[in-house]
This record gives sequence, structure tokens and C-alpha cells, in this order.
Amino acid sequence: MTEPGSEDLSRIREQFIAAQLAGDRRKALELITTVPASERLTPSAVRTHVIREAQAEIGRRCQTNAISIAQEPMATAISHLALAALFDRDRPNAPTGRIVLGAVVEGHLHEFPE
Repeated sequence: MTEPGSEDLSRIREQFIAAQLAGDRRKALELITTVPASERLTPSAVRTHVIREAQAEIGRRCQTNAISIAQEPMATAISHLALAALFDRDRPNAPTGRIVLGAVVEGHLHEFPE
């Protein structure tokens, strides 16, 4: 059985990928910013199941030469804009008192969470 909202997230993700590959940032942002808020369609769910999974699919298509080398950075830039648009809609969790330390190899910056 599928989770409530999963069909909506899959549909939005496919439309988001199509907008990314077309270079249509306005359509991509419209898809992300008009997702109706619900228990299952939270900004976190959209971030994880739409944007992150779309980026993984873009990467897979780039590695298999299914898209051009120019489409990948364009799609990634659109994902950056979408993440920024979600930022204002999200509510941070209460502080836990824990500290996170992140590190990367010098000169190799990562912008998306694993």
C-alpha cells in the first residue's frame, strides 16, 4: 500500500524534472510553492521526495548520457532556487542541544544533504 500523498509527490517530482530539463524555473518554482500543506505534504517531504529525488534522477540521467552536460547544472540551479523557496515555508524542529560538525575535502563543496 502506498503512503498518503506519495502519488502527489511522484506526480510533482516528474513535473519538476520536466521543468528542470526544459530550463523553466518559473514552472519548477510554481510546482514547489503551490504544494498544498498537509500532514504528508510538508516542506520536508517536498524537499526529500521531490527535490532530492529529482536531483538523483538528474544525476543518473547525466551519468548515462540521457541528458546533455549543460542540462545538469541548469537543473541543479533550479533545485537551489526551489530549496530557497521552501525555506520560508518550513518550521525548524526544536533545538536538541546537539552539535553537528560537517567537513568536506578542500575545494569540493556539497550543497545537498545525503
